[in-house]
Amino acid sequence: EKSAEAARARGFRVELVSPGKGASALFEALREVAAGKRVLYPRSSEAPPVKEKSALECFGEFVSPVMYETYFRDFDTDVIDKVDCVTFASPSAVRGVDKKISIAGIGLAIASIGPTTSAEVLRLGGVVAGEADEPGFVGLARVVARLPER
Repeated sequence: EKSAEAARARGFRVELVSPGKGASALFEALREVAAGKRVLYPRSSEAPPVKEKSALECFGEFVSPVMYETYFRDFDTDVIDKVDCVTFASPSAVRGVDKKISIAGIGLAIASIGPTTSAEVLRLGGVVAGEADEPGFVGLARVVARLPER
């Protein structure tokens, strides 16, 4: 819904809002309503292109360009000693930190913005101390407020 609001604010007409979380839920909903249509499906550099022939055959045309790139920046790991918890708002942020500091050995409470991000923390051997009940930064802040102090 937040993406739909942002699109409307920029003058787009929103015809469909995903019934579930994540790209796969949106794609399944698209398949049901966009049969025979020309579809633009922008994606990040981390999202693989859709290759399933059975999925693509329902569209008249399906274009899926990479619209933005995720890249990781270096950061000062000493910051870990100055905080009480680590928050993650995306799976790519989890991977970015894990490149520098092992998520499995981070030694701090980890708060996640949602299930996809939590799954990435778990996949890399970390422990999620709390996950936002509602998507967005307000939900993430509520999780942080409930975490025990270090």
